[in-house]
Amino acid sequence: MNIEILKEWLEYRSDGNLVWKKSRSRASAGSLFGGIQGVGYIQGSFLGKRLYAHRLIWALHHNKMPEAEIDHINGNPLDNRIENLREVSRYDNSVNRHKVRSDSKAGVMGVQKHRNKWRARITVDGNVIRLGHFETMQEAHEAYMKAKEKYHTSFVRAA
Repeated sequence: MNIEILKEWLEYRSDGNLVWKKSRSRASAGSLFGGIQGVGYIQGSFLGKRLYAHRLIWALHHNKMPEAEIDHINGNPLDNRIENLREVSRYDNSVNRHKVRSDSKAGVMGVQKHRNKWRARITVDGNVIRLGHFETMQEAHEAYMKAKEKYHTSFVRAA
């Protein structure tokens, strides 16, 4: 992707929005780039390619296309402010998850009901580390979050 062409057509605004500088067939100047797609990211078309807004914003700010993945630090895929974006490896992007899996019965990350207690576990480099059994779900979750901060050093706890 040519950055100069990108700059000619798109503008990043400090509120995290990407807007068209010029009108085109399906968008007028000043309108937002793309729309929210399946998993919650803003995606649109430019020069015949489907592109993510967060990758384009990062490219506009750094004057080059990212070589790795772009992570939303706070876990919100709609928060495309440049201070919330960072280039990271696939592993670091994956450990910076903030949402619980959809099949979680406990409803919090790293915690499972086990007999009459709550079990906390974390996976680090493919290995499961058992963090213990706890009386409450909150205690188990806090143990998981502390371990996440210790072992997943790229994780940033949401404020």
